[in-house]
Amino acid sequence: SLYISSNRWVYLILSSVSIGLALATRYVGLALFPPVIIVLFLFVKQPLKYKIKAFFTMVILALTPISFWVVRNLLLTRSAADRSIVFHPRSIRKMGRTLIEVLHDFILPISDSKYLKAFELIIIILILLYMISVLYKKRTQYNLANCIGISYISLGLLFSISYIIMVSFSIFFFDAATPVNERILLPVYLFSTISIISMFFLFSNIEKKQTVWLLFIVCALVSIRINIFPMLSTSNEFHTNGIGYNSRTWNEDPTLSILKSIGPDNKVFSNAYDLISIKTGIEAFPFPKSYNSSTTLENNSYNEQLSSMCDEVMKGDAIIVFLFQIKRDYFPTEETILEKCQPPVLYDVKNGKIYGISIKNKNDSN
Repeated sequence: SLYISSNRWVYLILSSVSIGLALATRYVGLALFPPVIIVLFLFVKQPLKYKIKAFFTMVILALTPISFWVVRNLLLTRSAADRSIVFHPRSIRKMGRTLIEVLHDFILPISDSKYLKAFELIIIILILLYMISVLYKKRTQYNLANCIGISYISLGLLFSISYIIMVSFSIFFFDAATPVNERILLPVYLFSTISIISMFFLFSNIEKKQTVWLLFIVCALVSIRINIFPMLSTSNEFHTNGIGYNSRTWNEDPTLSILKSIGPDNKVFSNAYDLISIKTGIEAFPFPKSYNSSTTLENNSYNEQLSSMCDEVMKGDAIIVFLFQIKRDYFPTEETILEKCQPPVLYDVKNGKIYGISIKNKNDSN
């Protein structure tokens, strides 16, 4: 927006570098390109030749950081990225329902039916479309400040659409395990919030209807009031009990405590191999996967890998650790492993079980 209002190249360079850093962090940063390019060609008051020059400058600067990383990957691994393009369809209906529920709950986190949530979201979208149509019809009345406001609106809405398309493409072709949740959709909420605030402010000024802006402020305060107590409750929960693998649940888990006490001399297979490695320092290995969670392709060697794991366990060379709170449906169930391996139980505690023939205790050598 600063570049649009001033045409100073320093702002274009800073924007391009920021896009490049975002892309180098996550490839979903590609979603920034379409809105920036569209706004560049539609809102910059310069000849086409100037816009093309700015476009190529932006693209080169934005792609430079990721280019170095891709070259590095090609030299070391002969692969540009740890990704394979495979079409793995997900239920569009289910994804759409989840998208509606998450976006709705950003504004009103209340337990409505899914149909009521969809209806309320449609009403909001229709109001926004009406305001956009009015602003478009009266575009000849814009001064510089209004043009900057329109750039905020355009960038936010275009990015939100581009981001959703990019995430959907990623789910369908790169990583089917990507959840459509609050964390993934937070950028949509943030950028659309900027757009909606700018839209109501500009609409109230153009139409000379300050009551519209006041009504929006009231609605925003109501939304904040509804959200603030769940937010405070969640914050207090995180502060008190931690979050993720650093939560109190895992810090005090009895199964992990047993693993810490026996030391790193045991080969461990587990449905929570990553958690065990992080919390105990033991190098743990995952159970054989029946399918790849990212591509949804079946593992043709699954039965052989499962038999090999069972052989190691029954020879006393490895142990099996089950943590009941970890749910990963691409791993074999406890019942499947018991049927296949028939290992004896070494430890049976509240949150998990340890199976095997024997355990090499770190104190045995003393």
